[in-house]
Amino acid sequence: MKSILHRVFTTAAIGAMLLAPLGAQAASAERNYQLNTRIILQRPQAGEFDGTMQLRVTSDGIVSGYYRPDNGRFIAVTGGVSDTTFWLDIGSLGPDALHFTGTFNDGHIDAAAFAGDRDLKLVSQPKAG
Repeated sequence: MKSILHRVFTTAAIGAMLLAPLGAQAASAERNYQLNTRIILQRPQAGEFDGTMQLRVTSDGIVSGYYRPDNGRFIAVTGGVSDTTFWLDIGSLGPDALHFTGTFNDGHIDAAAFAGDRDLKLVSQPKAG
């Protein structure tokens, strides 16, 4: 009886050790997000640009995807995330590019950009369904 119990406990312990890395890999796996997004122009005048954003976040925190205003074309997005600290570039590196910094938490973004005389806020949340 002791031999059977010993084998059961040994098998369970080995199984737990083998499955532990799988849990760690699943937690750090690549994630995809489809987000409802608002870019709010706060200064020099008020305005809002609604759209959608599709982001891919790799296990090492690299962000890529696109932003699409409701009445516009697809705009490339790149960035990075570490824990909840987040940065995101929307557009090319030209004069119209926007560099946002803020927080990212399970698809919820709260970030700001200062571009010349413009103050902008970026707010996103996962699309329903």
